Order: sequence, then C-alpha cells, then structure tokens
Amino acid sequence: MRNLWKALCACTLVFMCTFILGAGMKAEAAAPDKVQGVRQTDAETGSIRIEWDAVIGNDIEYKVELCASRNFSGGIQDNLSYSGKSGTTNTSCSFTGLTPGKAYYVRVTAFHNSNYPNYIHTYGASSDVLQVVTKPNNKVTNFRQTKAAVDSITVTWNKAAGANAYRIEWWKEGSGGRESAKKVVEVGNVNSYKAKKLTKNEEYQFWIYPINKSEKGYKAVGEYKWEYISRVPTLPTKITGLDCEFWSEVSNYLELSYDKRASEDGIQYEIYEEKGKKPIIKGTWKTCSLDPYFSYKKLKGYQFRKLRVRSYIDIGGKRKYGEWSDWEYFARQPKVKAKKASGGIKLSWSKIKGAKDYTVYASTKEKSGYKKFKTTKNTSIVLTKCGNSKLKNNKTYYYYVVANKKVGKKTYKSDEICVWYSLYKK
Repeated sequence: MRNLWKALCACTLVFMCTFILGAGMKAEAAAPDKVQGVRQTDAETGSIRIEWDAVIGNDIEYKVELCASRNFSGGIQDNLSYSGKSGTTNTSCSFTGLTPGKAYYVRVTAFHNSNYPNYIHTYGASSDVLQVVTKPNNKVTNFRQTKAAVDSITVTWNKAAGANAYRIEWWKEGSGGRESAKKVVEVGNVNSYKAKKLTKNEEYQFWIYPINKSEKGYKAVGEYKWEYISRVPTLPTKITGLDCEFWSEVSNYLELSYDKRASEDGIQYEIYEEKGKKPIIKGTWKTCSLDPYFSYKKLKGYQFRKLRVRSYIDIGGKRKYGEWSDWEYFARQPKVKAKKASGGIKLSWSKIKGAKDYTVYASTKEKSGYKKFKTTKNTSIVLTKCGNSKLKNNKTYYYYVVANKKVGKKTYKSDEICVWYSLYKK
C-alpha cells in the first residue's frame, strides 16, 4: 500500500511539472519568422508607403523603422505607439514629413505581443533593409534639342535636384494627341537622349519628368514637375520636285516650287552658271505659305543656268542643313517675233545660251490646244501648219517657243508661260 501511494505521488508530481512547464512555454512564445517581401508601393514629395508579406502566427504585430542611414545609426522613426506598447497588425505602413527627392531606409520586424498587463514583446529577426524614395520636387531645366538626323532627334537637359532618372515622352505634332500616340522611355542619371526610328520630315513634341529611383527599381515620378519642347524637327531629307520659272520673259523675278518638308524652317538656294563651279547667287528663304521668289540682276539675259536647294532647321540658334537637291536647269523663255512669209508666218526668237535645240508649238486658241510644230537647232522657222492643218487665211494663230537642254538622259526646258499671236494673211 505504501508503494502504491509513492507511485501515485510521483505521477502527480510529473503531471504538475508538465502543466507548469507547459504554461511557462506559452508565456515565453517562440520568436516570429523574419518578415519577407518588403516593398515600396507609393510615394509623394514628402511621404512613402510600404507593404510586406504577413507572418503566420497568433498575436503578431509589426514594428516598422525608417532612417536616413542604411545602418540605422541615428534619427530613427518608427510606428510604435506613443507608449511603445503596440505596433501595427496591418501589413502596410506610411511615413510622412519626409524630404522631397531623397532616399531613406526601412526595415520591418514581427513580434509577439502578450498585451495587457505585461506587454511582453518577443521579436523575430528584422527584414532585409529596403531603400525607399520620395518624389523630386524640382523641374528639369534647359530642356532643348541639340542634334537631328533624318530619322532621329537628340534632346539634352540640366539634371534636376533629387532626380536620378528621367522619363521621356514624345509624339508627332498633329498626330491626334499625347495619349493616343506617345512613345515612352525611361533613362538613368544622364542628361541627354537620342530618339531613333522617327518618321522622316516630321516635327515632334517632347516631354520630360524627373524620377527618384530606388535600388530595387521603384520609381517615384515627379508627374507635376514636367517640362516640354514643341515643334522639335527631324533633319529634312533631300528636296524633290524642284522647279522654277521667271514671272515673265523679261522679269528677273524667279519663283521656286518644290515638295516641302513639314520639319523644315527654311531653304538655302544656290544658282550657278551652266558649267560654273561656284555660285553666282545664293540666299535663304524662311518657309511660309508663299513659294520662294527673288530677283537678282545676274539673272538677266537668255541662257541656261542651274539651281540647287536644301532645307534647313534651326537648333539652338544655329542652322542644320539637309542634303542638296539634284540640279535643276532653267532658262528664260525665248521672246518671239513674227512677220509675214510665203505660205506661213516667219517666227524668230532669242538665242538661249546652252540650249541644244528649240521646239515650236501652235494653236488656234490662246489658252489650250497647242500642238508641236517642229524642233529645230535654228533660231527662226516658218510656221506653215497648226496641228495637221495648213494655216488658213484671215485666221489668228497663237504660238510660243521652248528652248531644250539635255543633261545626261534628262531634258530640261525653258519657261513656257508666254504666248504670242498673229493674224495670218496670204
């Protein structure tokens, strides 16, 4: 009986020890796991917001710390209550009152909180330190175009305080608006960018935003600190469709026409003698609604000359020129005189220096119906037919002469803007 009592007492002691130890283990809870997935989710010029993955467990709270130093050596802010007795049960936290365009560091630590009355905190290991950033509060300055090619544009700027990256947007002028047609690129801590593969002969609009980018790639974009430049041109391509003519057979005013480039600010022109090596006339014309025209005394006389033009754009007060056009050969229209001749009308005209030959056209109407009569190397001819019909007595005929010049495989013609007329009498 005595042995049975001893055994019962021993069992009771074991049970009580187990109960007491179990209660002690509950009071001394195991440390929570390390917080994972800390990330920045928002930023303003004076605030940041972070989130993290929840730690599994009961009575889990979080202590969040922010500091301007990576090693948290001083000036630490945290989210604990004023008494320090509690943290947050949420998996997000914000800090305000921060400096714009600056980097800070945060870490999150999970803990068990025994709460009232002892508020015993059992901390786990702190999360990895995360760099967070606020938005810049300064604009980019001196945003400008510095280079252009036929399909690229280079823009340059002065760096903005608090920014270590930049967002650049561009779109064609008149393309339907920014949101529907814009291209976007983000660059690092640089002060220039070259936009490539642009549409030729177009003008663009460029916008730039300062960014404060964190080590992990979060971008605090200064959306309201943008700058822009409009009507930014690509370099115009080689001019095509060049043509020119005098205002009359005696005028020195020469008017040009060509296929205009939307990106050009103007053109430069040069005029040479037919076989000249240096220009006898040169000048510029700022693009407007009018076709270029000018008058020079050196344009007097009846001869072929050659002309070339090229577009230009203005970049930072300096002109950047495109490629020269092909040569255009031109001459004043021969002035025709007429007198009566046997069987027709004798026509004679001014000799055009550099002409290979001349073509005579005739019609019975002043403004239409002209047919080629003959091509000749002479400077006179007797007009005997109009089309397939011989000239008729007491009928008025209209006519003009064109000088021809062949260069390579192409034939150039003088002006053909004036007509003359005669009443034919046998």
